[in-house]
Amino acid sequence: MKVQLNLKIRAQPDNTTCGPTCLHALYGYYGEPLPLEQVIAEAPIDRVVGAILLGILTYDANLLIIEPR
Repeated sequence: MKVQLNLKIRAQPDNTTCGPTCLHALYGYYGEPLPLEQVIAEAPIDRVVGAILLGILTYDANLLIIEPR
């Protein structure tokens, strides 16, 4: 089964903010429109290699339980 989400993904501001930028799109999809700048500031990012998946998942454990609409 193919599931397609209608996400509004903004361009990431730099090379290390790919994870928070994707997380920002998920927040918007699920009705929590946080500013991208806030997600970037609060999500754990390694400024050398970028986002670390485990850090992003633990940033908001509620996103671990995602059910298709």
